[in-house]
Amino acid sequence: QPAAQPVATQGVRDARVAAISGVVADGVTWRVAWQGTDNADGIVGTSDGGLLFAQEQPRRISKLDAVDRVSVVLSETHGVGSIAIDSKGRILGVERTCTDPGGRPDQCTESTAVSVLTPARSILADRFDGKPLGRLNDLVVDGKGTVYFTSGGAYFVGSNGEVKSLGENIRANGIMLSRDEKILYVTNGNTILSFDIQPNGSVTNRRDFATLQAGGNGDGMAIDNDGRLYVTSAPGVQ
Repeated sequence: QPAAQPVATQGVRDARVAAISGVVADGVTWRVAWQGTDNADGIVGTSDGGLLFAQEQPRRISKLDAVDRVSVVLSETHGVGSIAIDSKGRILGVERTCTDPGGRPDQCTESTAVSVLTPARSILADRFDGKPLGRLNDLVVDGKGTVYFTSGGAYFVGSNGEVKSLGENIRANGIMLSRDEKILYVTNGNTILSFDIQPNGSVTNRRDFATLQAGGNGDGMAIDNDGRLYVTSAPGVQ
C-alpha cells in the first residue's frame, strides 16, 4: 500500500516588521500571544494590563492577563464578535447570534444586536429604520456612552436609543475614536474616513483621512496613547 500522506498544516506567514519610532524596532519578529481551537476577535485592553477578546463561535469572552494566563470572563454571549468597555466599566458587544457564514445563517431566527453584556445584559439596538441590523462588525463607545458601530455601513446609538446612519456609500468594518473623542475614524474599503463628533453624538464634516498604502481593505482598527491609528488589512497591520 502507498504510504500515508502527511496532513497539510497552515504555516506561519513571513511578515516584515518596519520600524515605528517610539513603538516598535525594525525587523522584530511576531510572537504568538494566544492560540486555541476557536477564534479571537474584537480585542480590547483592560486597566490591569490584560486583554479581552471575543470568541464568536463558542459564544464567550476570554481574557489574556499580563502573564499570559487565559480565562473565560463571560459565557453565552449570543455570538459576540467585537467588544468595548465604557466609562462605567461595563462590557458592550455586537452580538452576531447565529449569522456566522460557516454555520447556517439561512436558518437563523435570533436578531443580531448591540448590547450591554455586563453586569446585566440589555439590548441597546437591534433595528435601524424598522429593519434588522444584519451581521454586525465592530463597535466603539465614548465617555458619554454614545455607541458607534458598523454593519456594512456605519451608525451610532444616541442616549435615547435611536439608531442613526453616518451617511451613504460607506463600506465600513473598523471604527475608532481619537484619544480626545472629537474625531471618529471609519474604514471605507481601502480608505479611512474621519468625522467631527458633535455634542449630541452625531457627526459632521465627512472627509478622507488616509489611504492604505500597502493595499487591501481596512478591517479592525486600534489607536495608541499618542494617537497613532493602526488598521488591519490583508497585507498586514498598517
